[in-house]
Amino acid sequence: MRAAGTLADRRTGSRSGIYEFKRDKRTGAILLKRRRSPFLGELPYVLILVAAVTFATGSYCQYIRLRTSVECRSDRTEALKRQYLDLQSDNMLLECALYQTPDLSAVYETATTELGMVPVTRDHVMLYHQSDDEFVFQTDNIPIIGFE
Repeated sequence: MRAAGTLADRRTGSRSGIYEFKRDKRTGAILLKRRRSPFLGELPYVLILVAAVTFATGSYCQYIRLRTSVECRSDRTEALKRQYLDLQSDNMLLECALYQTPDLSAVYETATTELGMVPVTRDHVMLYHQSDDEFVFQTDNIPIIGFE
């Protein structure tokens, strides 16, 4: 077989890497066969490997995108929880301040019964009309009528 290959090298010259001569065992004839690249035999496996790597890369990118989205939403949820707790504590403080204000009906009752105060009526209010548009000073411009 080596002799057939050497003979082919002499006849074909530069094409010896592409073609190969083989002797048929049954008939004894010399056959010219084209050499196939070793890569062509493994082409389906290489295509499957490329497809698997592409799928794995795409899946990993999708995983990273989803993970980032979940982390962003988690951070936003935590911020909203903190804001809710701040509002809730502010509400409790305002509610405590509201309940600590004195009851106005209790103040009125204490003032009228214990302190002897009298509720204001229209008889207690004096109206004063000033002819010019200047300010009224409390010490010298208000007439004393009935107050001593």
